[in-house]
Amino acid sequence: MPNYLNNLVISTAKLLGYSIIPNWRMPAYALSTHLRTLFDKYKIDTVLDVGANAGQYRDLLRHEVGFNGQIISFEPIADLAALLRSRSENDPSWHINAYALGSENTTKNINIMADSKFSSFLEPDNKLTPKYRSKNIVSRQMSVNIHRLDDIFSNLREAYSIRNAYLKLDTQGYDLEVLKGGRNTLREIIAVQSEISFRPVYEGMPDFLTSFSEFGQNGFSVSGIFPVGLDSSLKLIEADCVMVKCC
Repeated sequence: MPNYLNNLVISTAKLLGYSIIPNWRMPAYALSTHLRTLFDKYKIDTVLDVGANAGQYRDLLRHEVGFNGQIISFEPIADLAALLRSRSENDPSWHINAYALGSENTTKNINIMADSKFSSFLEPDNKLTPKYRSKNIVSRQMSVNIHRLDDIFSNLREAYSIRNAYLKLDTQGYDLEVLKGGRNTLREIIAVQSEISFRPVYEGMPDFLTSFSEFGQNGFSVSGIFPVGLDSSLKLIEADCVMVKCC
């Protein structure tokens, strides 16, 4: 469609109270719209991106949310961390840390799955999620460093002049371990996002009731729930849950 016709259609739709959204933007549209409103309300200047993988969340923030503040990413898998460093060369407000966050300062083997987005410290469990069986299978292991958020946050806050921080967790069943190592830091976090499980994808991972209880005990209330995956009968597998400070 010629540009003038495209612009005419968009402007006409706006006059009628509608927005035209490309199909490729639809899966993340609700979450990105919610984050845009939340970031504006709470004046978020820094996002802690825990479990960055190949930088998908950074892309969501920059291209869909319109967030121009600092992104501090954590990714322990060496080849992915190298990819992030290369990508961040064109984004001076994107900072890469090549380690994981958890409940203690240690080293531990991480399971690198056939699809790296499923990589986890936990063993895969595909009994109730057969659609993931070919992706959520261990291809190799790697020893990685783990740090407690409480032990690194003060240095990050000083280095990057953090004022209003948002914590995003996507650690494939390990989010509550990150919480255990960051209870003091959570007092300074305005809002948090966690990928919470409704059907297990890994052995021993916390269910949604346990997860909501833990976040609630740390002072957070649910702000929005955004489905990530459904099984063949449309039962929810996982969802991105956004939570804000209760008071």
